[in-house]
Amino acid sequence: MTACASCAKEDVTLRCSACKHVSYCNAECQKKDWKSHKPICQLAQGKMPKFKETFVGADGHELLPDPDEWWKGLSETDSFIRLIDAYRLRVEDEYMFEGEAGGLYGGENPPVADFRRFLRLAEDRDAVPPWWNAQKRKECIQFSLTDKWANISYAVEKSDIREHYGNPFMPMNLREIGRKVHGYMPGEF
Repeated sequence: MTACASCAKEDVTLRCSACKHVSYCNAECQKKDWKSHKPICQLAQGKMPKFKETFVGADGHELLPDPDEWWKGLSETDSFIRLIDAYRLRVEDEYMFEGEAGGLYGGENPPVADFRRFLRLAEDRDAVPPWWNAQKRKECIQFSLTDKWANISYAVEKSDIREHYGNPFMPMNLREIGRKVHGYMPGEF
């Protein structure tokens, strides 16, 4: 079942004609979501989005797609949350765009083994904060099982991310972390 990327109405069939990755109820919902969807759409088409300004999230931190800026000024806890949310959004995207049922969608609850694989890939591809080490990995895994929001036992969608962070560009930033970890965006190939 596909949900509208703008209003979350279930069982919709209109898809973005450019990237074919998101669905909408109608042209009005697509138009409302365009500002948020445009950078993701460009990435899915292999284009690099153009950013004319810096966006600031509800937590007051700049949200930039530049990997060198992902962790700048964030506490360890906020960095854990970003990694966990990047993982949760990636699992959701793989399920929605590629039909892959991994992690929580694959019946693993909590999906600790899948999250560990994600973190190992993140470490191998330098997609972790500069202070990251084996102990921080353990702390992040423990945090991912106990935090009320950033919990790998619960699914997350783009609309949840936008609402939680108070920033329409946060899903794109988290997807960029997933791209660096996995080397591609779901549905890209």
